[in-house]
Amino acid sequence: NEYDMLIPYVEDFSYNSNLSISSHYAKDHIKEHLKLALDVIERDYPEYLETALSTLSSTTNFFTNMFIMKKELFDECCEWLFRILFAIEPKINLYSKDLSPYNYQMRWAGFLGERLVGVFINQKIKEGKSYINCPKVFIDTPYVDNNVDNFGLKYSVSVIYRPLTLNMRFFILQLQLDSF
Repeated sequence: NEYDMLIPYVEDFSYNSNLSISSHYAKDHIKEHLKLALDVIERDYPEYLETALSTLSSTTNFFTNMFIMKKELFDECCEWLFRILFAIEPKINLYSKDLSPYNYQMRWAGFLGERLVGVFINQKIKEGKSYINCPKVFIDTPYVDNNVDNFGLKYSVSVIYRPLTLNMRFFILQLQLDSF
């Protein structure tokens, strides 16, 4: 009950490039999706626009969609995030070659959601919500299953660990499958 949010440490991409979060998104994903999301934020959530523009113009964000929030805040986050995603979905050609099954970009909602969750967290910090940062650990292990026609799969497990008391610990696990 001491904190409203348990969130990972912010990640700074400036070590990799000097690209902002929005420029990085445009380089690796479909930039029009981010523009559509900003349009929805400006129209439906104008109180978030300044934070969205600030977050997306920086080189830092809370990546991986990993967090623990009080129930009310979590519900607010989900409602905010999914209203934006559902508002732009009809404007996206889901039958586009870029979004076809097994294409990297078919995960557009996750990629976009990851940036938007950072906006939400930054907005709540700006509003004075209490939080604590927790470290993440990524473990990558190759895995090959002979039942998938020799396609290689890899998985990574993300773990956040932070002792809350002497007798209590928590873990957040995220399992991600990607082809390589």
